[in-house]
Amino acid sequence: MRLAKVAAVFVACSCVGAIQASVVFTLGNNPQPHEENVLLTNGETGTSVFGTTNISGTAIEFSSSQVLLSSSSGQGAVGGNPDGTPLTNIEIAGLLQNIAFADLIINPFIGGCALCTPGPATVTVQSVIALTGQLEPPAVFTYDITNGQNFLTITTSNGEAILSTSITNSDGFGSLRQTRVSGAVEVVPEPATYTYMGLGLGLTALLRRRRGM
Repeated sequence: MRLAKVAAVFVACSCVGAIQASVVFTLGNNPQPHEENVLLTNGETGTSVFGTTNISGTAIEFSSSQVLLSSSSGQGAVGGNPDGTPLTNIEIAGLLQNIAFADLIINPFIGGCALCTPGPATVTVQSVIALTGQLEPPAVFTYDITNGQNFLTITTSNGEAILSTSITNSDGFGSLRQTRVSGAVEVVPEPATYTYMGLGLGLTALLRRRRGM
């Protein structure tokens, strides 16, 4: 049975000195202090589209193995291909690799997608200890995407920040709407972190090139 609002679920923790890091997933639209709307104003199409936060102007990238279409005005939405193909995967991250966030609110939306069906979505968060640059184990959360609103609030505590968040759903959704972030921080990664991030980006580029063949 799905609960209307789930209590906070702690899914990842580790210790750095006296710091205990954690990522918390809470179902529903739970506004956070100093949050910013991610504005989409370019009407872009591609495997990566971009927006900026409405106060600080922080650049946000939405990427996928599929073609994305961003809104041409306002907060809007990032959707799948205009032909109505369901969106099965999308990742949100700061355009600059060293920008992370304390909080993120997302809303994968089925409404208006004739080929989409309700089903489970998996949300994976890659986080980092902001003060040390230490990458944390990915935090994973699964919840049911229905025909209504599907808000999920992701928060962090004890020095942890969100580098990237991916959403996968084999049943598909129509668009990702009303994305909001707060608590942007600049992270200076450890040397090993640069290596892992470089390998990950290189693998992603290789996979995209192969899909384009």
